[in-house]
Amino acid sequence: PLLKSSDFNRRKFVPWILTGAAALGCGVLSAATSLSLTDMPMSAFSSSCREIGIWLQEQIDSIQFNSKDTSSLVKALLTGEKSILSYEIRSAFRDSGASHILALSGLHLGIIYGILSKTTAVLGNTRKMRAARCILIICICGIYTLATGAGDSLVRAYIFIILRELAKMTSRYHGLGQILLASLVVQLTIDPPAVRSISFQLSYAAMAGIAFIYPWLQGFWD
Repeated sequence: PLLKSSDFNRRKFVPWILTGAAALGCGVLSAATSLSLTDMPMSAFSSSCREIGIWLQEQIDSIQFNSKDTSSLVKALLTGEKSILSYEIRSAFRDSGASHILALSGLHLGIIYGILSKTTAVLGNTRKMRAARCILIICICGIYTLATGAGDSLVRAYIFIILRELAKMTSRYHGLGQILLASLVVQLTIDPPAVRSISFQLSYAAMAGIAFIYPWLQGFWD
């Protein structure tokens, strides 16, 4: 053999393999957001994810709420479907300055990620279980992202989740600022036109404020 077993250290190659897999997954997801359905036929997987989104909306409709507005509001918060919201609800959110809650963003995916992180903790914390939890979380969040339209802010949040989970798996430092910059580089490298999207700009600007400006402002109160 060209390399002795002592010279081949798997641990040196695993992070590169995981990073490559993450970049490939982010590339597919980012490409999906930049191509319309008229430009490219939906793959079987993307079509299945869209069917999951439709199924979720149907399940919400099947719940017997006391008010029909409740169903439309839940559907908007969980799936991003806002077309059936009443004018009164839209006005109430707009007047209160909370309209952004109705638009699916990193906040929604972050909540789902937090729930998954807590619920999968029961599987244990061994190396194999941590790997299984990582794969499960990334897959579920990816399916949800595609099922709800894969908007720019959702894609940004999904890349965040991938990078954070891989950093945890490889025992790397995963501070918010580092993940933010890495996500920005990955998404712009794969999908440069995304920089012209307002939602992309606002999403990264908001996270930059949380990562870099908020800690500085918090120092005034300490």
